[in-house]
Amino acid sequence: MKRSTVLFLMLATFLGVATYLVKQSVMSIEQDLLLAQKEIFQLEESIHLLKAEWSHLNEPGRLQKLVENHLNCCSVEGIKLVSIDKVPSKQSEQEDRVRQGKPEPLSKLTLASAAYMR
Repeated sequence: MKRSTVLFLMLATFLGVATYLVKQSVMSIEQDLLLAQKEIFQLEESIHLLKAEWSHLNEPGRLQKLVENHLNCCSVEGIKLVSIDKVPSKQSEQEDRVRQGKPEPLSKLTLASAAYMR
């Protein structure tokens, strides 16, 4: 045989083996891709199911029944609500106590007010 024939035979064999290895590698990657796509699909289904459960659990009517059954709470009546103007401020409460001669205990006073009282 001529050298060129042997060289082409070796080159063809090398290219055949390389092609086979690339094909096997591609098949392996495709299988990994299919597994990843299957896992993504399953996770999307789980997310969809969890969203449906969450919307059911947060239904206002259902939550109201649970509150009534388990918390023994009553609804807030209109007379219990006041405007912000009628809520006394912390500073006015302290001033009223000082005027009445009942200042807060020292443990509740801040350093600035303790220095002011001396």
